[in-house]
Amino acid sequence: MNLKSDDLGRLNLRKHTIAKRSEYLAKRKDYEEKYILRYMKKRKAEPKRSSSKNLDHDLISGRLDLRAFVDKKRHEIKTERTEYEKKYISKYKESKASIKKPKSLTESDDLGKFTISTKTTALKKLRAERAEYEKQYLARYSKQQKAKPKSKKKVDSSLYKPEIPKPKRNMKKERAEYEQKYLARHLKQRKTKPKKKNNSI
Repeated sequence: MNLKSDDLGRLNLRKHTIAKRSEYLAKRKDYEEKYILRYMKKRKAEPKRSSSKNLDHDLISGRLDLRAFVDKKRHEIKTERTEYEKKYISKYKESKASIKKPKSLTESDDLGKFTISTKTTALKKLRAERAEYEKQYLARYSKQQKAKPKSKKKVDSSLYKPEIPKPKRNMKKERAEYEQKYLARHLKQRKTKPKKKNNSI
């Protein structure tokens, strides 16, 4: 149990005591007010004034009743506080006992600890084996990568020369040139062609 829990318990006890005291003071004040009202009502109801002796008797009787009431409430608060303290101490001891390790372990505790220890050892061994396997696998993989020949694609790519892009064709210009050449051929053919002789009738 740490210091904070002790402080918390003291604060709770203090709050409990303050609350009970406030309740007690409120009840006492209420009792005093009711007593004064009863006393004044009694005096008004009496036809004759009470003698000083009777007045003193009434006051003394009222004080005695008030004292008895106060003593009773004080006793109740003390009893409740004692009971609360007992419960708090009991809870404190239980929590402390649960945290503190027992001196003597039973057979079931020994068996449980042995089982946990065995599982922990097996888990550590499994992790070590896995780490060793991963290490060996990585070594084999690195060796394979080094011994592996380079792919043909990479070799061919060094010999590959990109094709020179063709210039954009100007169809209008090509058509005009073609028409000029065609016309020139046609005129040449006409010049070289022999003229037909006219038949005489």
